[in-house]
Amino acid sequence: DVDHFKDYNDKYGHAAGDLVLKHLARKIGSMAKKADILARYGGEEIALLLFETDKGEALKEAEAIRTRIEKEPLILRKKKMEITVSIGVAGYPQDAVLEKELIRIADERLYKAKALGRNKVCAGS
Repeated sequence: DVDHFKDYNDKYGHAAGDLVLKHLARKIGSMAKKADILARYGGEEIALLLFETDKGEALKEAEAIRTRIEKEPLILRKKKMEITVSIGVAGYPQDAVLEKELIRIADERLYKAKALGRNKVCAGS
């Protein structure tokens, strides 16, 4: 989830918000493996399904994504836009075996990452 995404839309307009999402999709997509699936999930949420990856490795990948997004700002209208993301990680079968339950747990962890101050990865309860 993009931290403070509403601020980008309010300050620069929805077209700028779309550019933020495209920027993130390019960065995350370039880090994904061929077996992974990257998708927009909701307004400013992006889901990355990591097949052939255990939870420990998924946590490392999530942290690598968070770090890269933080360190590689988007230049928009000649201004550097610092972007951060909050990430929730859930693993199959450790956390859940049903698809809906896995998504719910990842979402709960995303909100925990936000509650802990944003720009964080949360993989546990």
